[in-house]
Amino acid sequence: MSTVTKKRPLTAMLCCALLVALGTVLKMYATFNITLGAVIISRVGFHLLTVYLAAMLFGPVCGMITGALVDFLSSILAPVGAYNPIYTLTLLLTGLLIWICYELLFKRVKPAFLRILLTVLLVQALFVWPINTLWTVVFYGSQKGFWGLLISRAPSLLFYIPAFTIALSAIVPILEKQLRSMGVTVRI
Repeated sequence: MSTVTKKRPLTAMLCCALLVALGTVLKMYATFNITLGAVIISRVGFHLLTVYLAAMLFGPVCGMITGALVDFLSSILAPVGAYNPIYTLTLLLTGLLIWICYELLFKRVKPAFLRILLTVLLVQALFVWPINTLWTVVFYGSQKGFWGLLISRAPSLLFYIPAFTIALSAIVPILEKQLRSMGVTVRI
């Protein structure tokens, strides 16, 4: 359990609820497709930022719950095809992996920008990108197969890694300062 949830559990729950709401809206309205000709090769969205924030600021449980609820609520409120709970499980595990990378693997890495970059790089390149590609091939099929689809979805990494690193490097210090001014201790 992170320091935030020990000191002010209501504040942490409220912040995570706001992150869930923001993530749901972002997934519904700020997600766009990367196409190659007439074929959609990847969907890119900013909703993952809320999962990163929840995990980095409030710990693994908040990150996991935020990830699962963002996916589930956006699928219920604005469905794009049939709901598949395996993607919800993936986002749940993403929240855990973000915390593991940020708090355990890269805790001593300075400056904070590099710590965030390494976390985003590891989570996106070694987990989110291949596992979502695998689920797409398993459940929906692909004429290219796993490796062909994985390679064709690589441009999404060129978006996620720099965009998330820059956004999180700007947002995390501001939120940390604001939470501390409210009397909430954040472990960063």
